[in-house]
Amino acid sequence: MNNKTQFIAKLASNQSITKKQAAENLAAVLNTITDSLVNDGGVQFIGDFSLSTVAKPAREGRNPSTGKPMKIKASTAVKYKTGAKLKTALNK
Repeated sequence: MNNKTQFIAKLASNQSITKKQAAENLAAVLNTITDSLVNDGGVQFIGDFSLSTVAKPAREGRNPSTGKPMKIKASTAVKYKTGAKLKTALNK
């Protein structure tokens, strides 16, 4: 698995750009995806993957350390769905 630094180095090499440019491009893409999730509820790259938001209601859980009941606040999570092209590439 690549970490962010390794991913940026790969991106720079694949695109024949500097690591600084690759880092700036990656930051722009991640910021745009975040903005789309926050404001539009998701983003879809047909064939590759889609990301969407899902509301998680408040619920009661248990503290793993003490076992005592605790309230878990409502939150928004990201749902990921793999597209056909990516599934095919992963299963070659």
